[in-house]
Amino acid sequence: MALTTLAKVQAIPGAVSTWEAADITVAINAATAMIEHYCDRVFDSTARKTWLDGPGSKYFRLLEYPLITLRRVAIDTEWALKINNTSADAVFFEITVAEGSLNLTVTNGANAGTSILTLSSYSTMALLETAIEALNKGWSVTVESEGDPASIRPVYDGTDSTSGYLYLSHPYDYCTGYIPDARQGLLYRPAGWPSGAGRIYVDYTAGYATIPADLEMVANQLTCDLLRVGAADTRLTALRVGNVAYTYSQSAASLIENYKVALMPYKRVAL
Repeated sequence: MALTTLAKVQAIPGAVSTWEAADITVAINAATAMIEHYCDRVFDSTARKTWLDGPGSKYFRLLEYPLITLRRVAIDTEWALKINNTSADAVFFEITVAEGSLNLTVTNGANAGTSILTLSSYSTMALLETAIEALNKGWSVTVESEGDPASIRPVYDGTDSTSGYLYLSHPYDYCTGYIPDARQGLLYRPAGWPSGAGRIYVDYTAGYATIPADLEMVANQLTCDLLRVGAADTRLTALRVGNVAYTYSQSAASLIENYKVALMPYKRVAL
C-alpha cells in the first residue's frame, strides 16, 4: 500500500498542479518504495504466516511492526506430508516450497514438467493431498499430520531419486514463555530463541492500519520532489523492492537523504 494518496498530493497548494494523475501515481509509488527501502520495512498492515531466521539470543524481531495480532509462534516442527513420484521413466523429481507456492517437478519421461500449487488455496493437508494427486503426474502423497498448508516450512532444494520420499514439515507446537513488545515488534524470551535459518514460525498481523501523519507528510514531499527533479533530469537509475521495480533520475535517488532525520524513528535498527 502506498504511503499517501493521489488526492492528498493533489491537495498540496500549487505543488503539482501541472502534473497528470498518472505521473503523480507513479511518483507516489516510487516515493513509497524509496522510503520503505531506506527504512528496511513495510509500513501498511499486513497479515503474514512466515518462517524467520532464529537470532540465537533473547530478542527476536518480526519483519513488520508495530504488532497488531500475534496468533502463533512455533519453534518445533513435525512431518506434514510424505511425497513420492512413481513415474517409471523419470530421472528424478524435485519439490520446493517458496513464496507460498508448492512446486513439483518431474525430470524426464511422460510426466516431465513443473506443477505449481498455491498453498493458501487449501485449508487442510488432506485437500492439498487431493490436489497434488489430481495432477496425474505420478505423485503419491501421505498426510503425516494435519494443519494449515500455508504454514509448511520452505524447502529450496528438494531433489531426490524416484525411489525415495520427500517430507514436508510444518509447525508442531505453540511456543510460550515470551513477552511481546508490540511497538517495536520484538519478542523477548528469557530462555532464548534458537539460531539458524528459518527456525521460527510466526503467524501475525503487523504494520499501520493508518499511516502516521509525519510519515505521510514525508511521502507527500518526496513525491513532489520526484516530480520536479524528474522533469529536469532524464538520467535514469532503478530501484527494485520485492517484485516491483521503480525507475527515476539519478539525482532523484539522493532525495531520500533530505528526509533522514524525519525517517529516523521509523528506520529498522539491527539488534
